[in-house]
Amino acid sequence: MKFKTTSNEIQLFYSIITSRLNFTISRNLIIIALFIVSTTFSYSQSSCKAKLQVEKSRNSRSITSEGTQYKLELTNDNFNSANYTLKAVNINASCSNNDGSSTSGNVNLTIFFTDLDSNPITELSLNPGETKSFLAKIELPSGTPFNKWNCTQIIATSNDCSSYSVSTILHTLVSDPNQE
Repeated sequence: MKFKTTSNEIQLFYSIITSRLNFTISRNLIIIALFIVSTTFSYSQSSCKAKLQVEKSRNSRSITSEGTQYKLELTNDNFNSANYTLKAVNINASCSNNDGSSTSGNVNLTIFFTDLDSNPITELSLNPGETKSFLAKIELPSGTPFNKWNCTQIIATSNDCSSYSVSTILHTLVSDPNQE
């Protein structure tokens, strides 16, 4: 027995095959698009990168009764704009003094942040690839003993990336004004 196909049947067969192929291709394209979007979102969340450093890597200096300051630079190496909260933490017990002396006698100092015009700041907003300079100003509390060290960790914590922060450590020696 021989089957006879008409052009209408061929067209119907062609449209069924084509619609199934289009559905499969569309479904695969949707899956690929979702993969790209989720990978991009995941990458943008995990690509939080920044650098915090003291200008010219001068992480150590002495302080007198007039105080001192460090110029720091924060760079946003992220692909998105980012906001960072600044914090200073005395870490005397967990650092090492530059001269090798014991940290048991280290002292706490008063630290606050300003922009380069001496306006107080607690946060910095940076565009992608942008670097901003700011000052960590350090004051000597009255009665602080001389010839003692302080170790302070400066931390910039991202407000946009969960649990991401960068830091640097400052080593400050309280100078004896009678020995200068």
